[in-house]
Amino acid sequence: MLKNFLSVTDNQLQLALVLTLPLLAILLPYGQEALGMAPTQLPIRSAGDHFFSRQDWNSAAAAYERDVATNPENGRAWFRLGYAYHAMEALDKAIIAHKRAAKFPRFAPTANYNLACALALTGKKKAALNALEVALTSGRINPQMVRNDPDLISLHDDARFERLLHNHPNALLAEYEQLDFWVGDWDVFSKRGEQVGQNKIEKLEGGFLIQENWTSSRGRTGKSTNYYDPATNKWRQIWISADGELSQFSGSFSEGAMRFEGTSVNPRGKREQARITLTPKPDGKVHHLSKHSGDEGKTWYVYFDGTYVPKE
Repeated sequence: MLKNFLSVTDNQLQLALVLTLPLLAILLPYGQEALGMAPTQLPIRSAGDHFFSRQDWNSAAAAYERDVATNPENGRAWFRLGYAYHAMEALDKAIIAHKRAAKFPRFAPTANYNLACALALTGKKKAALNALEVALTSGRINPQMVRNDPDLISLHDDARFERLLHNHPNALLAEYEQLDFWVGDWDVFSKRGEQVGQNKIEKLEGGFLIQENWTSSRGRTGKSTNYYDPATNKWRQIWISADGELSQFSGSFSEGAMRFEGTSVNPRGKREQARITLTPKPDGKVHHLSKHSGDEGKTWYVYFDGTYVPKE
């Protein structure tokens, strides 16, 4: 647990501090070294923040305990106290703190989510599902994150868990999954059967972003970001290579393939029209055909023709 920490703004705190990893984000409001101050001199809201930012959960919990004893209406302290207890695996204490934090609207979505995690870990499945339902109702909790959270594994065999995710306002629509066939770790071969490179395709950001990571056999690299735009009902792809080639595409899934059309510009500024067709095959492979036109679409030539084979 607790592996990947990202710095976010204070306004993002209620969305960021979700007890699921590696999707967890932590608010680090001040840097002691940057300010040249001792922890007691830092202009921070609590001495606990110093320990919290360093993942010293026992010291952070002790500080936040003092904060809530002094001011029981300090929602931020309750929220972070619950997090610290949770990280310490003091789950009974975490449950109490999560419940108190959930009474504050600013922290309610993630506090209820964290509460669901703690309840699930302690075997209180019905109560965990109730808390999870409240969290999901806010529309601010990513359902893909919920499905992947190890804290909630004990809820997966409950039909209510699936119903909650299915009915979530941000549940992935079928359109967002149209490019899933491309996701994987691939060896890429030419029509002649020669390996021309490797490509790792990843789903990120809760499944809303697909990233391509290409390395050719000669060491040439490139990346593309791919996403479905619900405003236009089109897929978008932006590709850029290490030598400066930039391509931008728009497309859709039709006739059994993802079909992109757009433009490609080389480092010298030469612009060509471009088409890409990605076709999933019954044997699990993917055919990638790219064509370019340098005369505004009058004639086309094959720019790339390869087959993706899953790595063994």
